[in-house]
Amino acid sequence: RRGSTRPAKSIMENAASLWPDPPAWWKEEPGEPPPLPEGDITVFGVSRGVGAPPLPDLDDQRYDAAAAPHDSLRALGRSLRLAFTALLRALASEPSAEAVDRQLGEVRVLVTNVQHCLNSLRPHRAREDLLLLLRAQLQRKQRALAAVR
Repeated sequence: RRGSTRPAKSIMENAASLWPDPPAWWKEEPGEPPPLPEGDITVFGVSRGVGAPPLPDLDDQRYDAAAAPHDSLRALGRSLRLAFTALLRALASEPSAEAVDRQLGEVRVLVTNVQHCLNSLRPHRAREDLLLLLRAQLQRKQRALAAVR
């Protein structure tokens, strides 16, 4: 403005005055997270457990736990494709409930075996992810150190 001796407020100062201050708890240091609930919780009227859902029992193990997991998964995948093809043939040629149930049971057993075999790889995958994270942190710190020098 012409003739005004008062300095003009910046846009950010005007914007900050329009919003209230954050609550007091926002400025506090974060503490321990609340403990996880135990037992069942109700969400939208549906009761659910808080833990991971249990895997189905492995009544009929179709893979060798001592073998390399990728070999076991490859063999299970091959068996699953064959079982699924047999299920489709049973549905197309003889749609009797007994034949279809037998083939469907075979597919279920194989899928459960694949689940168990994949879960055996989880600790290995967690270690690999941790190594990648630590390597990335190391590289970032080395770059920051080189920039300071």
